[in-house]
Amino acid sequence: MSTRSCIIVRVKDEDLKKIKKFNPTILPLPQNNWDCLEEADKDKCGKITLNKPYIGIYCHYDGYIEGVGLVLKKKFNDYKTALNLILGGDCSFVSLDGIRRYSTRRCEEWKYIKPSRGMTPKEIYGNYIDHEYCYLFENGEWKVKSIGDKDFKEYECTD
Repeated sequence: MSTRSCIIVRVKDEDLKKIKKFNPTILPLPQNNWDCLEEADKDKCGKITLNKPYIGIYCHYDGYIEGVGLVLKKKFNDYKTALNLILGGDCSFVSLDGIRRYSTRRCEEWKYIKPSRGMTPKEIYGNYIDHEYCYLFENGEWKVKSIGDKDFKEYECTD
């Protein structure tokens, strides 16, 4: 069974209104590509205008704190890597073994898997009605909100 989550980053003020693009070379984990795409088809990620203060993606598997939450704290613990993860679009999974992004699947279209942008985190996670966890990177730290929680809170995780 999958434990769905969304991952959100607070865009720094100096990046607002800038155009950014996903960069696979700065991922701190290997990418697990799907469907053996030919080189020309691998990069479906488009440029994203950071026109709202929050940007986020959906992650399908292992969204619990000891899964995605642990990986975010261990591997995406700074603004640059956290934002880059989001710029790559929705993911099937984010684990210590690697990342599987939907943009590497032959059948996916960027318009359906690109990051969501919003004025508040709620505007983004409200798009993902079936997620159990929502992670927020803001002010240099990760916080989590699970179903029933009113606000984001700090979290600890063990591996």
